[in-house]
Amino acid sequence: MVNYNDDTVKTMVRLTIQLPDELYRKVRQVAETQRISAAEVIRRAVTAYTPSDRWERAMAVVGAFTDEAPDVAERHDDYLAEAFG
Repeated sequence: MVNYNDDTVKTMVRLTIQLPDELYRKVRQVAETQRISAAEVIRRAVTAYTPSDRWERAMAVVGAFTDEAPDVAERHDDYLAEAFG
């Protein structure tokens, strides 16, 4: 996770948002519990919500490979035992 409170992040854009009262209370509660600012709670939530480059690279290979064994989902332990002895 990126730590936005250290010196590696040089610039940030100021953003004004409106939250319903209940959501704002939840953000403040998380901030107090974790001893971070409400802004940091929201930054972490947005970071977790948005896809990362790592996720996109992983999804790019989905379906790219074929397998001779149609039952690998059911017999994966057997195949691993065969491969690694």
